[in-house]
Amino acid sequence: MGGSAATLMPLIDAIRSHVFAAERIHADDTTVPVLAEGKI
Repeated sequence: MGGSAATLMPLIDAIRSHVFAAERIHADDTTVPVLAEGKI
């Protein structure tokens, strides 16, 4: 897991820079079911 995180860090940094360079950041807070209905 640590290896993939290190490999993806340049991509993460690029996305972060792109997002925070924007004047506004829009988010969608729509909920999604995580568990199937009736499951605990």
